[in-house]
Amino acid sequence: MSRKVEFFSNKCGSRCCEDAFGVVDDTSKENEPAYIDTKSPRIWDLKVENPLQINVLHQAIDKCIVFLKEDGVSHDRICDSMIHWGNSLIFVEFKHRNKNFAVWTNDAAEQIKITISYFNKNNDYTKYTRKEAFLINKKKPSISTPKPTLLKSFYKETIGFVLKINQNLKVH
Repeated sequence: MSRKVEFFSNKCGSRCCEDAFGVVDDTSKENEPAYIDTKSPRIWDLKVENPLQINVLHQAIDKCIVFLKEDGVSHDRICDSMIHWGNSLIFVEFKHRNKNFAVWTNDAAEQIKITISYFNKNNDYTKYTRKEAFLINKKKPSISTPKPTLLKSFYKETIGFVLKINQNLKVH
C-alpha cells in the first residue's frame, strides 16, 4: 500500500523572489533541513538566479517530510529539496563527500529517483514542462556529466526528469 506524501507542505516550505539567492545544506546542523539564504553567497550550495524576481518555492524534503517504506517503519533515502515555480519542478540532492564522481553521482541520483517516485504517485507530474534533478557536491564541484546510460535510465525511470550536475539554477 502506497502512503500519501504531502510535498507542498507549509512545514518546511519558504518562498523567495529576490533576483539572486541560495539554497544551503549546512552539514554542521545535522538535523536541520536545507534552507534559503539571501545574505551570504559564500555559503550557498546552490545559487538561484532569478532576474525576473519570480516567486519561487523552496520545499525542504530531507529532515522534514517523512517517507516510510512499505513496512511502515523504516525510512526511504530521499533527496534534500524541491524547488518549484510556475510549470517548473526541480529536485536537488546535496552531497558533501570526497568520493569519486561515479560513486557520489549514482548515490545522489538514486535518492532523487526515490523522491520523484513518491512525487509522481501523489501529484500530477504531467503539468510540469520543466522537470529537472540537480546533483550538487560542494567538495567536488565538477564540470563532468554522468554517463549517457545513467542520464537515459534516469529520464525513463522518473518519467521525464532531466538529470544535471550543476550548482547554478536559472529561473525563467
